Amino acid sequence: MDRPNCVSTLVNSLLALYEAAPGGVPPVLVADDGTDEGAEVEEYVSEVNQRLGTEVVQYWRLPGDSGLSACRNFLVDRVQTPYFVLLDDDFVLELGATEVERLVQVMRAHPELDIVAGGLRTDEVAFYDYAGKIGVEGDAIRMREGDDGPVEGFPQCRKVDVTANFFAARTDRIRTVRWDDELKLGEHQDFFLRAKWAGLHVATCRDVVVYHKQVHADPQTKYKRMRMREFQFLRRMLAKHNLKRLIIYSGATYAHIP
Repeated sequence: MDRPNCVSTLVNSLLALYEAAPGGVPPVLVADDGTDEGAEVEEYVSEVNQRLGTEVVQYWRLPGDSGLSACRNFLVDRVQTPYFVLLDDDFVLELGATEVERLVQVMRAHPELDIVAGGLRTDEVAFYDYAGKIGVEGDAIRMREGDDGPVEGFPQCRKVDVTANFFAARTDRIRTVRWDDELKLGEHQDFFLRAKWAGLHVATCRDVVVYHKQVHADPQTKYKRMRMREFQFLRRMLAKHNLKRLIIYSGATYAHIP
């Protein structure tokens, strides 16, 4: 695990919210494709499960550098509930703000919705949700600000095409789309674009927020060097769709194939 402290902080925040809750702690699934041996995380998971008296946190060690997409697909295949919540390792759940049950509540009230996301906050930004529209325009994947209107009965939620990587989803519907294993990074736009083409419906809600505890790695570390391959995989994603550019919300070209 390349960022073991992030994982333990995330799981600890989840335990703080749910350990005393009536339903107890929900299953937590962790996939580790880090380039080290992962012993620190394995020890932490073992201690948590021993204290709780049950295997709440399930941990799998995957081949190093399997990539974000392969790890997510691996975990989705092992989900045993109708819904799951996707979290990055540098997220922290907060009391009174990160009520993920509300995301599921929206889906239960609206069977047509397949993904319902929340927003994020950082130390610098009070709220952002990276939500909007996505489509193909000419030779580009184009992201635009905007939505398709509110979700009936939930005025804080609106219908969109793409969200941040903090969302609840219907397990069976995500399994029909999955992430592209070939995209170890730069998978975000590809996933939501294909989800749109597959007929999945997406919404985002402003009243559910997770803290994004951003960790800025030393540029000399192997992890940071691996993260710097993002544009390599974005170009691979564009080539897969026979496109040349990725245009983000600001109108700027974020990635392109010369």
